[in-house]
Amino acid sequence: MLRSFDNYIDAHIVKGRLDAENIPCWLKDENVSSLIVDPILTNVLGGIKLMVPKDQLEKANQILSQPPGNTPAD
Repeated sequence: MLRSFDNYIDAHIVKGRLDAENIPCWLKDENVSSLIVDPILTNVLGGIKLMVPKDQLEKANQILSQPPGNTPAD
């Protein structure tokens, strides 16, 4: 798990950034969390989890540490 979110909008924005950089990723528990409107209850369930393969964690963190549009080149 790279990060967790209390709403699907933020989760999809970050997932989109990783998708654009060809980082394989997926959202876990998105369907359960999206049924619950209350962010507190979503957090109780652990939120929507952004998952990436272990070998991509460092690169994904590096990408997300930069402001959008300023992703470091390989």
